[in-house]
Amino acid sequence: MEDKKFNFLLSDLFSKLAKRERSVELKRQFLCEAPGFSLPVAFSILDPKNYGSILPSSIYKFLLGFGINPSEVQIYLLVKTFDSSCRGSLSFDDFESMAVSKVSNQVQESSPKAMNFGSKAVEQALAKLLQKEINFQWELELIKEALHNLPDWSILRAFRCFDTSAKGFITQGDVMRFFEETGTPITYKDLEAVMLRADKDKDSVINYRDFIEFIVPIRDQNEVVRPRSNYKTHSLFVSHKRVNTL
Repeated sequence: MEDKKFNFLLSDLFSKLAKRERSVELKRQFLCEAPGFSLPVAFSILDPKNYGSILPSSIYKFLLGFGINPSEVQIYLLVKTFDSSCRGSLSFDDFESMAVSKVSNQVQESSPKAMNFGSKAVEQALAKLLQKEINFQWELELIKEALHNLPDWSILRAFRCFDTSAKGFITQGDVMRFFEETGTPITYKDLEAVMLRADKDKDSVINYRDFIEFIVPIRDQNEVVRPRSNYKTHSLFVSHKRVNTL
């Protein structure tokens, strides 16, 4: 019974990862196609004081303006997912990774007139993308917690559900085999979505380090994951107080 629940939750986590990533990608496309969109314009919306990076507080204030009231934990999850330097803020490159469509590498360049005309459209599209991304991260976080609460939970056991030949890493083929064995419908785009999210160092495989960083919920990361650099965790995130979803 416990084995079935373990496999179900693990399959559910990776299945939702794939499906929700595709829905986020649609929001990225919508943003990139908004009138007046350009990366510098969208970045400046979230960096109004020109610090050169996007602070969590700036994201929170921006979303509040659209009636979206995320918790500190949800903002933390969003920033941590894309913060490559582990400084607690998003650089321009981090923002590009979060906001630009993965389907097309083309980014619209806009004239000043177009930017002024379409700035509201860009803001609205950006708010929808951020809300979708936050909801996505939070849904995954709840499944990760359910997995970690299982009596027989083990990170290594979960890893070996994919890496059955003990290579020390997970390939796209391993993910496909896992989905097939659990009877979960999967497409090539779903596989790409899983690799995009879980392959942290972008070497086309999910190594054990990548897997740990992806699958461990934030309340346990200080105990299980040694930060890639001096990434400080707020006390709220350690205590993991109950919050409302968006």
